[in-house]
Amino acid sequence: MTSLEKIIDEQLFFNEFQPIVSTETSCPEAYEAFIRTTPRVNPTDLFQYARDKDILYEIDITAIKNAINNFPIKFLRNHLLFVNVFPSTFINPKFIQFIKSFIIQRPFLQDKIVFELNEAECEKDYWLCYEFLMTIQELKSINLKIAIDDLVITDFWMQRIKEIQPNFIKIDQSYSRDLPKSQAEISFLLSMITGEAKVVLEGIEEEKEYILAKQLGIPLLQGYYFSKPKQL
Repeated sequence: MTSLEKIIDEQLFFNEFQPIVSTETSCPEAYEAFIRTTPRVNPTDLFQYARDKDILYEIDITAIKNAINNFPIKFLRNHLLFVNVFPSTFINPKFIQFIKSFIIQRPFLQDKIVFELNEAECEKDYWLCYEFLMTIQELKSINLKIAIDDLVITDFWMQRIKEIQPNFIKIDQSYSRDLPKSQAEISFLLSMITGEAKVVLEGIEEEKEYILAKQLGIPLLQGYYFSKPKQL
């Protein structure tokens, strides 16, 4: 039995959480859940293995349940929880019923969960599916929120923003690496957003990045400057 087989068979998962900080208050507004394993393996390898074995949906559902169950209830009073999910999971016919049952058993989760859609290139076609868009509408109807993860500012993704109307747009950390050169693109994105969507800039690692991002008017920031992912 390989280490990945053992991890999945014995459910050797736990979670770490990273704050998403408001530039207005300098306090965490939300936390993102990250799946971790014992022994440690790269989550990308874990999910690729699950994809190869045709059990990606099952592992993604396990990851969703663990992320929510491992997040301290006391944090839910004042914070949102961002939970990663694959677009292919959204089009699985069992997903909506699972979520509705899960929420009915945990009414305190309403308004607190943000499904952060994975941008994996191999899942790109799912974003165009009718079933995918219908799932998003159903989730919104029961007060669950949607985030687009690792956004790269291109025509494709700007069109997805218009179609999906996400609650949060997480800009890829590559824009943080050279923030002075990214200012124009980020300002353009901010100007194009309608409704109540909030932008999160990922990958903030230094004070100068934090200061400039705040000056640009980006409402939410995430990165090692504030905290590495850790258990709560």
